[in-house]
Amino acid sequence: MQELDLIVLFRLALKNWKTIAIWCGSFVLVGLVVVLTTPRVYKSTALLAPEQVAVSEEGDAIYPEIYPDIVGSTDFLFKLLSVEVRTKDGRVNTDYKDYLLNHTKHSLLYRLTQKDDAPSNSALDDDANHPLTLSRKDEALLEQLRTSITCTWEKRTGVVSLNVIDQDPMVAAIIANHVTTQLQEVIFEYRTRKARIDLEYAQQIYNEDELAYKQAQAEYAAFTDAYGRATLESYRIRQQSLARTTDLHFQSFSNSRIKLQDAKMKLQENTPTFYPFQQASVSSKPAGRSRKLMMVVWLCLGLFCGVGFVMVRNYFQR
Repeated sequence: MQELDLIVLFRLALKNWKTIAIWCGSFVLVGLVVVLTTPRVYKSTALLAPEQVAVSEEGDAIYPEIYPDIVGSTDFLFKLLSVEVRTKDGRVNTDYKDYLLNHTKHSLLYRLTQKDDAPSNSALDDDANHPLTLSRKDEALLEQLRTSITCTWEKRTGVVSLNVIDQDPMVAAIIANHVTTQLQEVIFEYRTRKARIDLEYAQQIYNEDELAYKQAQAEYAAFTDAYGRATLESYRIRQQSLARTTDLHFQSFSNSRIKLQDAKMKLQENTPTFYPFQQASVSSKPAGRSRKLMMVVWLCLGLFCGVGFVMVRNYFQR
C-alpha cells in the first residue's frame, strides 16, 4: 500500500476547496439544527454514605453494590412518577409523570426516530400505585428514567452518588433528594422486615399477658376485699388459688416484657444508618458539552467527510 503524500493531499484539498466548503457548510447547518433543537439539561447530585454492614444470621444484609439495581428497578422508578415537582420559574407544579409527558421538550432527532404509540389502556394510566401492566409508552418513560437517574457506588470511599439529569434544574434537585430518601426507605424496609415482624408479635403477646395479669390481679383483690376475714377453709383455698394464678400471670407478663425489650433492641440493631452529607442542589450551569464545542465537532466531521469525498472522487477519476 502506497504511503499518503500529505503535500499532494493538501494541494488536492486546495484545488477542491469549494466542494469541501459545501460539505463543511452542510454539516455545520445540520449540527446547528441539532444543537438548537436539543434542550439543555441540568445535573443534580446527592451523596450518601451508608453504614458498612455485615451478614446477619437471617441473611438480611443489603450491600451498596446492589443500590444501582434497586434505583433502576421498575418498582422504584414507578414510585417516582407520583412525586410532586415544580420548575425553577414556578410555572409548572405537578407530578413527575405529568411533567415528563407534557412539560418537557424533545430533540429533533428524537421526534424523527420515535414511533407513535397507540393510546394506553394500562393500569398506569388509571392507578399510580400498582405497576402491573405497562404500555409501550409507559415502558419508554421508565427507560428514560433509567437513563436520567443513575446511582454509583465508590468502593474505595464507600460513597453512593445519586445523579439526576433533567431539563429543569429545580426538578432535577427535587427528584435527586427524593431518590435519596426513597432509597433509604427501601433499605430500611428490607433490613428490618423480620425484626419488625418479631416486634409486632412480641407486642401482641405483651398486651395479652398484661391484660391477663391485670384481670387476675383485679379478681384476687376483689375476692380479698370481700372475703379477706372469712375463716372458712374453702375461702382460704380459693384465695390461695387466685394468688397463685396472679403470680403465674405476673411471671408470664414479666417474660413477655423482657422479650418485647429484646425485640425492640433487635430492631434498633438492624436499622441501617445513613449519612447524607450532600443534598442535591439547584444547578446554575447546564450539564454536558457546550454548544460551541458541538459545532466544532460538526465542522470537523464535515471537513473529514469532504476531504474523504474528494479523495475517493479523485481516485476513480484517475
